[in-house]
Amino acid sequence: MQSTSGGKFRNAALVRPVLIALAVQCLLTTATIAAKLRSGRDDTDLYLQYATRTLNGEIPYRDFRIEYPPMALPLFLVPALIARGEVGFKIGFGVEMLAFHAATVALMAVWVDTRSGPERVRWALVRYTIVYALLSRLIVTRYDAATMFLAFSSAIAWESGRRGIGGLLAGLGTLLKISPAAIVMVEAPGDLSRSPRGRGLVVLASTLVAGLLLWLAIGGPKGLAGSLSYQIGRGLEYGSVYSGLQMLAAKATGERIEIVRDRAAWASVTPWTPRLLPLVLPIQAAAVLWVAIVHARRGAREGVRYSGAAILAFIVAGKVFSPQFLIWLLPFIATMEGPAARRSFLLLTAGTAATLIVPAMAGTFPRESLVLILAGLFKNAIFLVMLGVLVLGPPERPSDQGQRIQPSASAVIARTIPE
Repeated sequence: MQSTSGGKFRNAALVRPVLIALAVQCLLTTATIAAKLRSGRDDTDLYLQYATRTLNGEIPYRDFRIEYPPMALPLFLVPALIARGEVGFKIGFGVEMLAFHAATVALMAVWVDTRSGPERVRWALVRYTIVYALLSRLIVTRYDAATMFLAFSSAIAWESGRRGIGGLLAGLGTLLKISPAAIVMVEAPGDLSRSPRGRGLVVLASTLVAGLLLWLAIGGPKGLAGSLSYQIGRGLEYGSVYSGLQMLAAKATGERIEIVRDRAAWASVTPWTPRLLPLVLPIQAAAVLWVAIVHARRGAREGVRYSGAAILAFIVAGKVFSPQFLIWLLPFIATMEGPAARRSFLLLTAGTAATLIVPAMAGTFPRESLVLILAGLFKNAIFLVMLGVLVLGPPERPSDQGQRIQPSASAVIARTIPE
């Protein structure tokens, strides 16, 4: 393993490529979002509504329903406190998400540099930027950049031996969106095998309990139950694997397909939907557990890679597959190395493009048409293959199988902070 000379992130060898990458990414975001700043509606309109009602004295979860966990609310309130009006809020929220994105890019660069040297940082930044170009508008109109940062930093902390920090970040991420909890299944066996046993899991559990108690204190039992039931009661979202399979089966057997608006998303309904819905959560848990089992059998190496695989398993096996979920994967795939890294990057790029193209085709073809169904299944097949590559593909560093040295999380984090 190589290490950088000079030791601090402020070294020009890292600062220059990171700043160039961030500048390009900000330009991409500006180009894709400027035209829609004053026209059209997106999730930021809902965030503004939540923030406005809260600042007007209403109690979130209690006086009005919020479908998101409690950690999301501060992300909505900060730009509302700083900016005025709809456009001001959207700009403020976008800047907030770009800050999380920039923190992720910086941490990603330091992680790659610490493990492999500065020459690999540029390749990681290029890979990240290519997929970022496809998702740039979603970066600033959803709050998934914050989820991405917490998930990736949590995985690095777990892998670097700072299990308490890893548990804390995973807990905060889970209270933001559920997906970072998938990382814990990968890291839990290692946490339980080290002394003091289960430190990360204890911190995780404490964080989740504190968050749930805060949630309960704000919204009361009915408010908390209403928020949870909103997500639990969702149908099979149109882009999910289950939706595509049941629609294809309905086409083959002549059964009726109904496309309905469900929780601000399109969902498919067929005669098999009531029987499929109860199976989704067990299948999702089994998919993440499979990733964790393979990781353990391979010697619990490459924890960051398998954390990314666990998040992908959470996505593809879930009943909702929204395009913005792909943001969570960006740093995990960009920082990989070896043959599996190249294949995963190509698959992520192709799958992201397909994820954006398929909904656009709905303007030409009916949603229940065979063309759109097959296009959606092709998109999902790409990600299923990608999951197989991440989980079963060759190791990043075959020569490191006998002995692996990981940088400490404190070293990685310290190098991101200038003196």
